[in-house]
Amino acid sequence: MTDAVMPDGATRSGRLTVRRAPEHVQHVEMHGDGRNPLDLRLLCELAETLEAAAEDKDCRAVVLSSADRHFCAGATSKFDPGGPAWTTADLYREVPRLFAFPKPLVAALNGAAVGGGVGLALVADWRQMATDARAQVNFSRLGYTPGFALTRTLPDLVGRHRATELMMSGRAVPAREALAIGLCDGVSEPERLVDDALARARTFAEAAPQPARLLKLETRRPLLADLERILEAELAQQTALKTTEDYAEGMAAAKERRAARFLDR
Repeated sequence: MTDAVMPDGATRSGRLTVRRAPEHVQHVEMHGDGRNPLDLRLLCELAETLEAAAEDKDCRAVVLSSADRHFCAGATSKFDPGGPAWTTADLYREVPRLFAFPKPLVAALNGAAVGGGVGLALVADWRQMATDARAQVNFSRLGYTPGFALTRTLPDLVGRHRATELMMSGRAVPAREALAIGLCDGVSEPERLVDDALARARTFAEAAPQPARLLKLETRRPLLADLERILEAELAQQTALKTTEDYAEGMAAAKERRAARFLDR
């Protein structure tokens, strides 16, 4: 898709709009069908954009936000207009490219971050969340287990005990609780969310660029070294569980907006 230059100087291509904010900060805005679902096109475009930002000497920090009513409603094959056919394995092959981004990344979470949408939020170094937003690692309610490296990144962020509870229950976490348990780092009124995220990114951009990159590399080194194995293990578990009756029931219940009746088979 050809890039389109918008009146404000932003560049829009596919699922992303990229704006150069002042003071060495780039703003990457996602957009989809209103829910901003996770699909292969989005991950590929985001990976390419972050890789370009990594090479851009004038960019020292990035803000990732959504123009839709949700930050990211999770992976779905139902929305991918004009994009290639894809599988979960295809999605997970793109994930290491996102985590390899070497500069500070701030995510602005509006609406809901669900399933893989939480995984995408955890790629960031800082999460600013709207007061009316929520995060939900909902895989267990659909009959399978988390992916997008959440089995590693979520315990690293909130602790093993809390992460296990969130993954096993699949419950929604409102913004204030997310802040209290460390799932997000700041809370903003919805109309202030992106401005506050940009302000936080500017504080990172004020630091010397080389130390910031080295610090991020060192703190991420254990995850990056193990990331492919984690994603492979998650995919294998998900693939096995997607053959069960409970997975079929979980997906049907979600589609019909009712409580699932799991039978352990």
